[in-house]
Amino acid sequence: MKTSRVEIGTSDGVMPAHLAEPGGAGPFPAVVVIMEAFGLVPHVEGVADRLAEEGYVALAPDFYHRELPDNKVGYDRLDRKSTRLNSSHSSVSRMPS
Repeated sequence: MKTSRVEIGTSDGVMPAHLAEPGGAGPFPAVVVIMEAFGLVPHVEGVADRLAEEGYVALAPDFYHRELPDNKVGYDRLDRKSTRLNSSHSSVSRMPS
């Protein structure tokens, strides 16, 4: 298995993502691993890695990329998580239709 940090171009700049790829010759099926409200934390990267071990290319984008570098929340910080969710909800509701 191979893992790497990749960058995805967006209209708001670059979005980092964790990419996990199975070993061997492809082609392989692919999945997008959606992060939890806590951010692209090691647990989410581990989920992508386990999927790669099962034969999938797994990409876990960092949807909080606009808040880098302090965009991850520990599981013990529920107060900060709820603030981040409210902030993200505001951003989505301002998106043009």
